[in-house]
Amino acid sequence: MEKLLIADPSIVLTDALAEVFQSEFDLQVCHDGEAASELLHSFRPDALILNLMLPFQDGLTVLQKCAHRPRCILATTSITNPYIQQLCQELGVQYLMLLPASVSALRVRLMDMVHSVSAPKVELS
Repeated sequence: MEKLLIADPSIVLTDALAEVFQSEFDLQVCHDGEAASELLHSFRPDALILNLMLPFQDGLTVLQKCAHRPRCILATTSITNPYIQQLCQELGVQYLMLLPASVSALRVRLMDMVHSVSAPKVELS
């Protein structure tokens, strides 16, 4: 089973996401950047939902410092600008979703990402 880490300061959102993903992933949840950094190292998730505005250490710093970067990274934020967008791209974020967003929208986007990354590539000859 693939592993998913959800790092978001909102307990309401993480509880809702955990309920949606619990049958599809081995799941860990945290609410601050320091815990996210620790779990990226110890849990080594395949996918990550990361709020860029985490307490103690923001999401961009978490990604900059992590030795293990998940293959699917969906970042969320309530604000963005060209600098944030460029840095997200450089740090391997595949999708940057503006908040507020529905749990169903987060689920659809993450599952699309997981399946497109893990699906075997078809070569045409």
